[in-house]
Amino acid sequence: MQDRPSPNPQKSANCDQNVAQTALPRPVVMIGMMGAGKTHIGRLLGQRLGIPFTDSDAVIEAAIGCRIADYFASHGEPAFREREYEAFESLLAGPAIVIGAGGGAVTNPKTLELLKAKAIPVWLQAATSELVRRCAGSDARPLLNNGDPTTILDGLLQKRGSLYQEAAAFMVRSDEGRDTDVVDRIIDGLKKWPQ
Repeated sequence: MQDRPSPNPQKSANCDQNVAQTALPRPVVMIGMMGAGKTHIGRLLGQRLGIPFTDSDAVIEAAIGCRIADYFASHGEPAFREREYEAFESLLAGPAIVIGAGGGAVTNPKTLELLKAKAIPVWLQAATSELVRRCAGSDARPLLNNGDPTTILDGLLQKRGSLYQEAAAFMVRSDEGRDTDVVDRIIDGLKKWPQ
């Protein structure tokens, strides 16, 4: 689907960058299920706001020296969640940036509290069928490697949904409209935060 340019893209970009410079006292963290678009939409949001984007999983992989799926397999989820917490401690201590979080980051109580205290968490939601479509063919998602992806994702959302809700400053659907529409809705939410 092609995006239509805004009537005055320069004015829109300047306005969006003003949001980042004046109304973002904290980093913006994209939270939600795998496949919700946290990295893709987060990157677009960073571009619109004129601030850097980073993916927490990439930061963790650089620190541990291997793929997260391999670390999961050899060390287990609790050890990974501790490394994830350490990464967020560092990321949230810096300037306002956009961060794409791993889908399970909120399952660690320490990370959940850190996100609530030091970030503006934005919960990206999408239908399970869309999540499955977006995740298809990827071996980088260790929790989907053993079983039916729809069943696994529904189960994970049951466990994590209340945690996303607890952490989130606000929620945005990432499966409705164009990517630019999703970013527009996030920026609208940021302009109203905190309320």
